[in-house]
Amino acid sequence: MNTQNKHYIGVDVSKDKLDFYHPKTKRSWTVPNTPSKVKSELLKLSKQQDEIHIICEPTGGYEKCLLAQALELNIPISLVNPKRARAFAEAMGISAKTDAIDATVLSRFGESITPASRVKPTALQEKMSAIARIKDRFTRQAAAQKTALQKVTDSFVKKELKTQIQSLERAIARCQKQLDTLIAKDAVLREKKRKIESIKGLGLAASTVFLSEMPELGAITDNQASALVGVAPFNKDTGTHSGKRHVRGGRHLLRRSLYMPALCATNHNPILKEFYGRLIAKGKPHHVAITAVIRKLVRLVNRLLSDPNFEPIKQN
Repeated sequence: MNTQNKHYIGVDVSKDKLDFYHPKTKRSWTVPNTPSKVKSELLKLSKQQDEIHIICEPTGGYEKCLLAQALELNIPISLVNPKRARAFAEAMGISAKTDAIDATVLSRFGESITPASRVKPTALQEKMSAIARIKDRFTRQAAAQKTALQKVTDSFVKKELKTQIQSLERAIARCQKQLDTLIAKDAVLREKKRKIESIKGLGLAASTVFLSEMPELGAITDNQASALVGVAPFNKDTGTHSGKRHVRGGRHLLRRSLYMPALCATNHNPILKEFYGRLIAKGKPHHVAITAVIRKLVRLVNRLLSDPNFEPIKQN
């Protein structure tokens, strides 16, 4: 394909249909949201001379068919944050909202933002992600039960809560053991794990969540990595007014799981400790400063995995 002529195909996804928009032909059309119809349409698009990149939004699972078929056919596809796409439409003065218009907006959004494409997960990555997600669910349930335990006085209820907490903690340990086993059996993952844990402040929990939830690391830009995690700050400026910058979207499980490793890094990594302290000294709230630390860590890990000659600064 001619990479000089890349076209971002906007696709508005709904339960029963997909609305496509092609910027080269300015054509809009609709396709039933079924595996056979979606695959047939993508095959037609892939046979064109120009390179294509599909842009769509997550819609509660209705996008899974399109995502699966695009990845299977090795067609670049990106799932973008709906709020960012809507803000982009408003900035363009597009207030109307129909499926065809939304597809057009997504196409133009792709041209302007050039988001990172999804990486097709291997069977191992899919397995690791499934285990990481159930481990995260157990972890949150255990935390909720521990909070409840602090508030009860009845001995029977206390005993029941403690039993549930112990059961959840055993399940969490089994999940972590299974993830450790899967990583140990794969030479590439073992080397990535070693590199991630070479960063002072990052240990087993951080390396596991990076490897399970972000297979794109090392193959994307630092800015794209920050956006995927949801720690890239977006401006809110109009005219002479400069609003607060916010982070939004991204992979919630990954961002949530990196909070404790980032907190650990502010205590044990001299560079990040100084960086965090400098932000606090400037009056930044803790959650803003720790988000900036997470962003630094994500970019550092991405650089470490993308450049075999890169080594983080060694500090005692």
